[in-house]
Amino acid sequence: MISGTGLTLIAILLMIYWIYTLTKKAAKLQLTFIHTKKNESILKLAPALSKAVYTPTPYLANGHLQTIYYALYHLYTPAKETYPHERVIVPLSDGGEISIDYIFSNNTRKSLSAQTPIVVILPGLTGDRCDEYIQSIINEVISRDFLCVVINHRGCSGTPLTSPKLYCAGSIDDTEAGIKAIRSKYALNPLFGVGVSLGACILCNYSASKGKDCPFRAIVSVCAPYEMFMCSKMMDTTLFGLYHRGLGFSAVKKIK
Repeated sequence: MISGTGLTLIAILLMIYWIYTLTKKAAKLQLTFIHTKKNESILKLAPALSKAVYTPTPYLANGHLQTIYYALYHLYTPAKETYPHERVIVPLSDGGEISIDYIFSNNTRKSLSAQTPIVVILPGLTGDRCDEYIQSIINEVISRDFLCVVINHRGCSGTPLTSPKLYCAGSIDDTEAGIKAIRSKYALNPLFGVGVSLGACILCNYSASKGKDCPFRAIVSVCAPYEMFMCSKMMDTTLFGLYHRGLGFSAVKKIK
């Protein structure tokens, strides 16, 4: 346990860091895209993208504070599921299993048709359907009467770990099996993908590998670590390896 003096010292250091980050100006969003007629037409439909400025919450002015806040919030305030789900277990060729959760609202059940958009979510390294950030995406999707589907990684969200193989950013086999299972159930519905962190890496790799045969109409990549080795090194050295310890603890907890 951390002593009272230690907690005070941590609070002072965080306060100094917070004040330092507040001196930085709000950052204007930088758009990186290929200048084609199609992309230009999309920007015309969403002019706010080219003018938007990111201003962080004053007391969470940088990524470290936001990450620590989320971890503490998650520790003391478990996520509450707003909508019921139906789970399907998908067996894999190597003996492993993944789970797919279909989340409906009452309106979605009543109006579900071949034209209903389906949003497929891929969580982060130790994430699953129950995490707050996934729940927030689910709520946004369901509020529009879309069908929401979460592909949970092996060993996550209560899915038994039945193989010595886990999952990683470079492997798309499990995601492909999940998409095939969704397509076998909803063959004609327009598909959209959202990936967060590790899930964003997998989603981008999957979509790129499929090329013109990609089943998604569009994908959203949230906080994808594009330089995996650099990201891993930073997590190992930043804040005395706090991130690696935290992610490792969460991963071991889920596997157990």
